[in-house]
Amino acid sequence: METFEYFAHTTGGHLAPIIQSDGTVSRVPVRWTSDSATHAGRLIKLFLEVGPILTPEYIDIPSISFGDRQSEGFPVLQNRFCMTVVRNEADIAQHMSIFGPITFCLRPSQVFMLGPVSVSYIPAVNEDERLGLDTSLGIVHRLRELSSFLQDVELLGFSQDDEVLRLIEEQRPECFPIGQVRQKVLEILSILRMDHSRLLQLDRTIHAVAQGFYPCGANSEVREKYFQYFWEREWRVIAGVALGGDRSTIPLTDELRASLMDINYSYFGLPIDQFDLGCPLSSRVVDSCRRFSPSFIDHFLAAIETVFIDRDLHDCDSPVLQDAIQVLNSLHIRIVPISAS
Repeated sequence: METFEYFAHTTGGHLAPIIQSDGTVSRVPVRWTSDSATHAGRLIKLFLEVGPILTPEYIDIPSISFGDRQSEGFPVLQNRFCMTVVRNEADIAQHMSIFGPITFCLRPSQVFMLGPVSVSYIPAVNEDERLGLDTSLGIVHRLRELSSFLQDVELLGFSQDDEVLRLIEEQRPECFPIGQVRQKVLEILSILRMDHSRLLQLDRTIHAVAQGFYPCGANSEVREKYFQYFWEREWRVIAGVALGGDRSTIPLTDELRASLMDINYSYFGLPIDQFDLGCPLSSRVVDSCRRFSPSFIDHFLAAIETVFIDRDLHDCDSPVLQDAIQVLNSLHIRIVPISAS
């Protein structure tokens, strides 16, 4: 078997098996049609035109105890572009059978230039199984505390919302008047050479670091079976990180949101509070999506080595998919039909 090493990004996941909250896998047989192939062709061309879409996922971080203090659980929005290290076609076939019928294989040397991070998985064990050791979860909780602290400092030092500042003063009457508090906060920040911009970037960086952690549900035998190879080989490019003062990712335009909704309304139009149960927000998935800045698109095109397409989907009669394949050929990107396992 041919061996290689790529970062694989799979799309079309809305047609893939769904892992339920109890760990069971719902495997509905997929019959590819010309409509499916047209959908796939539009996804490929969109990827080539605007680059990959960073999609949102809400995860629940469990509560933990720090000595006598309980730190409550909380939801985290992770907005990221996910990739998995694959080394042969069997890896790709297994990956596609779970996540979707189209896999872009990217050269690691090109992707590394965008600063991806490997994912740290947190075993989601039950409360009575933790033996009092919350090291992995504790990191995420402490990152959240640090982010909250920086946001409070930013609020006290730079907020222009008089109503918010008045409420703070009413809630903490034993403190200095808010004007004096602001003056002292700004004096301390000046001593530390921390201006407003650096403070915001530091908070965003901490938020980005927290997106590199993921509860993996280690108690589920089903998830162990289908994700064991995947857990230790996932990498992410995370939204919201500033490179050289410029954001590497940006919000979608209205036109791009409309295109995604037209391609796959059942996924991108889904309210996030239904997409991930327990999420407190009600915005649509598409509203939280991001894309890479235009300056990165050529870099991504240069990173694509091969595109694997489910064989049955590839063989469907669809002018749109065939046109997308021709575009890939014109870019000297190899296309490989494959039977997903």
